[in-house]
Amino acid sequence: MDATPAGVNFGDVKSDVPNNSTFKRGDMVSVVFWSACPRNDLMTEGTFALVEALQGKETWVPSYDDDDFCLRFKWSRPSKLSTRSMATIEWRIPESAPPGVYRIRHFGASKGLLGAIRHFAGSSSAFVVS
Repeated sequence: MDATPAGVNFGDVKSDVPNNSTFKRGDMVSVVFWSACPRNDLMTEGTFALVEALQGKETWVPSYDDDDFCLRFKWSRPSKLSTRSMATIEWRIPESAPPGVYRIRHFGASKGLLGAIRHFAGSSSAFVVS
């Protein structure tokens, strides 16, 4: 079973990028999401972590996923018996990354008390890569 604190949803950001932040190639961007046990769905046809680039004014396009060595997905629980968990997604910005506006997304699946699986997604705030 997975749970979040009261007033918090799966996929909500626990620790976001700073407001109006700009990063350079080679920098590490880190975001922490409220998550669930990754064994609930191994996402074999999807991904736990994704970096998207903004094209135009409204279109987000996938740029990097957890198959890329520059993007790392780390799952943790505060204690062994806790129903709460977090996903830390770290992106070491490659030297080849084009400048632009990006965001980090997290996908997962939570398991309820009766075993029902519910998929969720969350997004960081947008940030600039210069």
